[in-house]
Amino acid sequence: MKNKIVILVSMVGVLSAMAAPVLENDAMRILFADASRGWGVTGIVNKVAGDTRFLRDTTREIDLWQVFFAKEKDGKRVECKEVSNRSGAKRRIERDGNRTTFVFEGIDLPGEPGAVDVRATVELEPGRGGSLWTLDVTNRSRVFALTRTKYPVLKRVTDDGAGDMMMPSSNFGAYLVRKRDSKKIPDPRMVGYMGYAPMVSAFNLGDAGLYVAAHDGKGHTKYFDVKGEQNVSFYTPVENMGYLGRAARGPGYPVCIACYKGDWWQAAKLYRKFALQQPWTAKGPICRRADYPKTMSETPLWINIHGDSAVATNTLAAAKKVYPDFATGLHWHRWNLPGHDVNYPEYFPTVPGVSNAVAACRAMGQVPMIYTNGRLWDAGTMGWRFAQPYATVQDGGTPYIERYGNKRAQGVMCPYTCEWQDVMNELARRITGPEVGAPGLFMDQIGAAVPKLCFNPAHGHTLGGGTYWFDGYRTLLAKAHATTFVNGAFLTTEGSAEPWMDNVDGYLIVTMRLAEDVPFYPAVYSGYTTYFCSPQHGLDDETSWRYLQTREAFWGVALGWFSPSFLTAPGMADKREIVGALCRLRMKYKDFLAYGTLLDEARFAAAPARVPIKWRPRWVNRGKPQEFDAPSVIGNLWRNAADTETRLFLANISDAEQTVTLTNEGFAGRTVTLPPHAIQVL
Repeated sequence: MKNKIVILVSMVGVLSAMAAPVLENDAMRILFADASRGWGVTGIVNKVAGDTRFLRDTTREIDLWQVFFAKEKDGKRVECKEVSNRSGAKRRIERDGNRTTFVFEGIDLPGEPGAVDVRATVELEPGRGGSLWTLDVTNRSRVFALTRTKYPVLKRVTDDGAGDMMMPSSNFGAYLVRKRDSKKIPDPRMVGYMGYAPMVSAFNLGDAGLYVAAHDGKGHTKYFDVKGEQNVSFYTPVENMGYLGRAARGPGYPVCIACYKGDWWQAAKLYRKFALQQPWTAKGPICRRADYPKTMSETPLWINIHGDSAVATNTLAAAKKVYPDFATGLHWHRWNLPGHDVNYPEYFPTVPGVSNAVAACRAMGQVPMIYTNGRLWDAGTMGWRFAQPYATVQDGGTPYIERYGNKRAQGVMCPYTCEWQDVMNELARRITGPEVGAPGLFMDQIGAAVPKLCFNPAHGHTLGGGTYWFDGYRTLLAKAHATTFVNGAFLTTEGSAEPWMDNVDGYLIVTMRLAEDVPFYPAVYSGYTTYFCSPQHGLDDETSWRYLQTREAFWGVALGWFSPSFLTAPGMADKREIVGALCRLRMKYKDFLAYGTLLDEARFAAAPARVPIKWRPRWVNRGKPQEFDAPSVIGNLWRNAADTETRLFLANISDAEQTVTLTNEGFAGRTVTLPPHAIQVL
């Protein structure tokens, strides 16, 4: 197939600059428009699944790339010009082994003819590999500077209503949109990185899959853009965006496009192959890491409080009474002041008795975790005047200010600054050291919030786009993690941002659950971190409760983040029993569910009967109830940490006996009868 690629691409250069090139390996065939249409991608054929075609050539103009420029006006950079592969240019194709580069030379900018060259490269991996897409911009303008890029631009990946899309999102990294139809989902969607969502998507037409992902081990700030009829692209603010002579030449990372046979699980396996070669997984699986506190992975239940020392000790004492056979974690807010989202990061002095309460909880074998915020400085504090030079600022020098429930102004701190790193490390020292003695420290928002584009030159990082958010928090968290680990404590954050996994021991996944959620991140990172929290409204019926809690336990999640009333309310007794059984299951099979590898879902020869589910919004006035039908039998396939044994976890969530026949490899043809509410491990 390598020779075939050479012939096809060579023909473009030798026979006609107008010909439509084709790139091909054993897994995929990539079709481009001719040179007159700027070589836009007109089709990608999945050769491993019946020559199924994604993208449709149309009479519309087809983009391959777009780049944007700004010029300075009144001391600010004002974006004012866009060019694309359809802009006027001399066009040619270069070939170097498996690398094909589409060259666009001499693109005009206003008043500057021929100021820009663009090189769009596609490198095909051999055999059944994927393709890597990179972009390089040469800008000779004396007026316009590069600000951002979009590459690759893929139009109409599937027809409306024809294919399933794995959409990057919060929660566990993705949810499925079955038969996505842009007419029914009119709003465009853009997700940012770093933050909750990975830069990965996948499309399926039956069992033919198309994988699209940023393979970026350096952590550039970027966005995944979805518009219209499955039009997708990666949008990247470049380093020193808008600064003449300093702006980077392109996004700085490759996008991988690959074909597979199967469903979204295959896309997760492709991404796991990439992810386990990156800096954030270099320390290896948590079961073998000397610096990973097993308290994090072996605390199967979490309670969330906003209260004083008495509330903390009473809550964990109640948990010990209900669940004497395993540890319960406590996410403790308002341990320092009566309000929430106030006085960040000036948490001391604490409310009275905090250190004594922590000691009492630990003496019971319980796990109190202290809340802090890893991003914000309360602009109403005395310290803000000294902290402001280290905050993120917009182009022009105005600090970014955010407001939450209490409407107080909060400045977003720049993680690249040593000063902010030192503030958080000092908090780690005081909270997990002898002064407070907490076994766990929570730094809110770090793993959830998208980077701010900071333009403060005094911070020493690139301006606007770049990798400084990634680099800064890697340094901040490495310092804090070293401190907490020496003190025998763990470090957690809100969200699921992957690139700090080697110094974040646990990720709080607290956003509203969706019926369409899939365990993308657990499938990628099982064995390499701990995800915790399974929020649910206490008034949900028992079947709906059992479904959500079992689903997430089977995904390897440590359950909970319930309010203290969960432990004592008479009406919650059956739900406490469900949660307790799942927590004991996690501890009994921790070599799988805490430290192993999530391989697949349970697959059946015939679909199980379905049961009605209704999930209320976890918080009042936030969203509408979700009502849907779920399978009565659910399950997941796990491999243990030693990679020597595979187990299939099955549960019947319904009130009736269910019989299923399995099709998973190693269990195919096996028929299992499950009594009502039963869990069985095969």
